Amino acid sequence: MMSKLNKFCELHVHVEGCVAKQHIESWWSRSEFLFPPPAFVSNIKRGKFDQFLEHLRFGYNFLNSAEAFASVVTLYAINAAERGIRYAELQINYALIETWKIDLKELLVTVNLSLKRLESQICLRFIIDLPWQFPANMLTPVIDQFDDLKNLGVGAVSMGGDESLARPREVAFIFQEARNAGLKVLCHAGETTSYDTAKSIVETLEPHRVTHAISIADWITSLGTEAPVIDVCISSNIALGIIPDISKHPMQAWLDAGVPLCISTDDPAIFDTDLSKEYGLIEKFFPNFFDQTDNIYMWWLKGAIDQKGAQRALDKDYKFFKAEKIFKQIRKLTD
Repeated sequence: MMSKLNKFCELHVHVEGCVAKQHIESWWSRSEFLFPPPAFVSNIKRGKFDQFLEHLRFGYNFLNSAEAFASVVTLYAINAAERGIRYAELQINYALIETWKIDLKELLVTVNLSLKRLESQICLRFIIDLPWQFPANMLTPVIDQFDDLKNLGVGAVSMGGDESLARPREVAFIFQEARNAGLKVLCHAGETTSYDTAKSIVETLEPHRVTHAISIADWITSLGTEAPVIDVCISSNIALGIIPDISKHPMQAWLDAGVPLCISTDDPAIFDTDLSKEYGLIEKFFPNFFDQTDNIYMWWLKGAIDQKGAQRALDKDYKFFKAEKIFKQIRKLTD
């Protein structure tokens, strides 16, 4: 069934969730911090939320420079292109930018330069993920950068982080400024919070796309084809206990209602997954998803923050490429 799809989009990936074992080992080996040894990384028990946070902590410490971001993004792009992904969107955590005092425009220039050799293989766009943990006044400086960020591949802003701290009315003006600048607006909702909180986030911010939407699944189903595009991240939801098992995932109800869906990995290095594995799960448990090949393509384009870029990437014919030189470049960035 998956053979009906030979090119793919992936619309929801966190850069910190792409920090792989080799990145963490490289960082730990030259750090002065008393963190556990690199072997810890390979012993993470999937599904343990505290260990998920521990892995993220390693990622946060590794992503302390523009060069580190470039290393992680480029490795993701290489692996994605080899798996047939032609268009992808990565979320850049604004909390890390502020914590490490990284110039956001400099970061994007560095990342784009590292991706230059992959331009013929994959189109990447970026989302600035704003954390609920920050008060609105700490987020407003990004507004003045919107025009410059657009020219560097940013197509959207998102709200993420701890949903229990969500204050959608407080940050709604940032979303409106983003729209005024020609950016899309996205959000996480319904992953770790109640129905009422998640529904309030979506109704107040009116996002182009919503990630997870588990606690508001029935409401999303009732919206049917009028629902925002939903980022489905099955391995993530199972690993973190958001759903007890795959049979409890609302995807079938969403399919039956015509809700537009896009499949993504969320944090692929942490959940030991990739888009091929995600589609494998869907093929096994929700096989009628693949009866809607035309709809899948339209959902990708509807959900993409750069619809023209996504369409060009999906319509283009690609030749096999060798990545040895790019891998050498990545190693230089992490040494």
